[in-house]
Amino acid sequence: MGSNGKSAPAFRQRRFRGLSLSGFHEIAYTDWGPEDSSSTVICVHGLTRQGRDFDVLAAALAAQGHRVLCPDLPGRGQSQWLRHTMDYVFPQYCADMNALLSGVTGRISWVGTSLGGLIGIVLAGQEGSPIARLALNDIGPDVSFAAAGRISLRCARMPSSFATFDEAEAGYRKAFRTCGPMNDAQWRDFVGNSLKFDENQGRFVSRMDPKVETAFNWFWYYQIPIWTYFNKIKGDVLSIRGETSDFVPPELVRDMRRAKPDLATLEVAGVGHMPMLMSDPEIAALTSFLKI
Repeated sequence: MGSNGKSAPAFRQRRFRGLSLSGFHEIAYTDWGPEDSSSTVICVHGLTRQGRDFDVLAAALAAQGHRVLCPDLPGRGQSQWLRHTMDYVFPQYCADMNALLSGVTGRISWVGTSLGGLIGIVLAGQEGSPIARLALNDIGPDVSFAAAGRISLRCARMPSSFATFDEAEAGYRKAFRTCGPMNDAQWRDFVGNSLKFDENQGRFVSRMDPKVETAFNWFWYYQIPIWTYFNKIKGDVLSIRGETSDFVPPELVRDMRRAKPDLATLEVAGVGHMPMLMSDPEIAALTSFLKI
């Protein structure tokens, strides 16, 4: 269901091939809205999440006439797990998302949550980038060590399997309590898209490859020099931050505005890292920013 209580439009489930040093792999994505739209919005999730997190937003944007593509990064959701831990590196994510970009025509916009926003900054900051508009959800070109460390700790504490769906939902509600209010149906979708039932174990298990977490702890994606790319972005940028988020403190927004005086901003009241982009104010801000 969408935020207005109406049934969400159907999406198309699709796949494309990425290439790593270990060989080809498949990336899954949901494809919403008119395929012949002059405007395509690509929505990319955070470190441990997957593309179905954007269902509510994607339905709203599709209703406005946008085509919306929501990929699962490799090792998450419906996408293939990579063979080696060292395949889960930041340049690989950028390469895979460029493969998705290469098949898109018309105006391209990017909505990136956390890690997805960092990928968007790097791609938008490249010479000749096709990304015209960039919405950064609770991420910027600088992330504190403490904030990144907290995410690592949350990953370490999160069980990888659950005996029942109710147990899983309780665990996810606790782990992601700072993301803002979701109704019961949205929480069930959030958890249901994160897990699958393993017949051999008789348990609900995570759809995320555990090597993703290991690679993050090894390489600390949030500590790469993102400002170099942010400063080269030529398109419009919207910064969305949770009011209590330690990922995007107010002083970082001020620094971003110095670099881009026309920076658009939205602060989501009562939310930390990371807003889920399901509330009416969040959707209204994004539909306005991305309007055709």
